Amino acid sequence: MIPNKLSHALMQVAAFTFLHTTGSVLAQDKPGSAATAQAPMASSSMVKADQALLKEMAQVNVAEINAAKLALSKSQDAKVKAYAQKMIDDHTTALQDLQAIAQKKGVTLPSEPDRAHQAKARAMEKLSASAFDRSYVAEGGVRDHTKAHKLMKRVEAKARDAELKAAAAKMDPVVNEHLASAKQMQGDRKAGSTASGSSVGGKTDFSAEPAIIVPSP
Repeated sequence: MIPNKLSHALMQVAAFTFLHTTGSVLAQDKPGSAATAQAPMASSSMVKADQALLKEMAQVNVAEINAAKLALSKSQDAKVKAYAQKMIDDHTTALQDLQAIAQKKGVTLPSEPDRAHQAKARAMEKLSASAFDRSYVAEGGVRDHTKAHKLMKRVEAKARDAELKAAAAKMDPVVNEHLASAKQMQGDRKAGSTASGSSVGGKTDFSAEPAIIVPSP
């Protein structure tokens, strides 16, 4: 038999060891503890090539939205303003679709236009209303949507992610509609312009002057 004093001492040591071990385990499992805070974040579930395409598609929408907002404040042509508002509505919807995919896949998307579009916007802000309209329809309308259409086709052909492919397929008809509308505006103005390229009937002739093109840095 173990003497009572020795038995009591052994019981105290065992209890202390149990409490110390349990406390350490709880501290490691407790949310917000040092062990939890230092855990690495999960990487994106999307391959890098698809991430790049997703970001490029988002950049298209961001640039169109910002250019259209500038057009609403700068233009004095009702048709240009209506076109700009449609750009905001449609590209905001498309951007929201891409943001949902990005959130699910763990990808951070651009939130502002790239440097080339920012430089273009600064140059266009200095134009007169009529000159702005010509540049906006030629650049934001025809040139950018032509490039956007090619991007959608590239995403549909090369992307591995099914949701990304579906987003491109959904966005492409919208892009083509915007492109057709911009070309129609150019054609209508050209048909009604004078030989000197001046404004006719209070409408802006979009073919009178070349569009402002700011090269990529």
